Amino acid sequence: MNRVEIHNQENFDIQDNHITKIIDDSLLVFDQRDCFVELNFVSKSKIAELNQTFRQIDHPTDVLSFPQAAMNNGGLKVLGDIVVSLEIVAEKDEKMDDVVKHGLLHLLGYDHEMDESVWQKAADKINCQY
Repeated sequence: MNRVEIHNQENFDIQDNHITKIIDDSLLVFDQRDCFVELNFVSKSKIAELNQTFRQIDHPTDVLSFPQAAMNNGGLKVLGDIVVSLEIVAEKDEKMDDVVKHGLLHLLGYDHEMDESVWQKAADKINCQY
């Protein structure tokens, strides 16, 4: 069984069960079981700070992913952290489901900047439109 830990730092109105199901269903498509994913919902200013610190890009973004190197936590494979700014998601009129799936694809090792065709095949598998 996969485990998703959600941190809602800004008390946004989100449905934890729905998000957990999206991540769990997507992981199963890629035959990933017994995984741990941490999902953080943060403010626009916080994600801008993280984007600057870790990517040297001086503006906010909708989603960041921080994959973990082969770690285990109580028998679970730690995939890493996804950070989402719902403010940016709303500004860009994106679907939160697709943004979360986008972040998860990065945790699974897919990179649209390196190989768009491989990324698109993976995104299609989980109906990710982003």
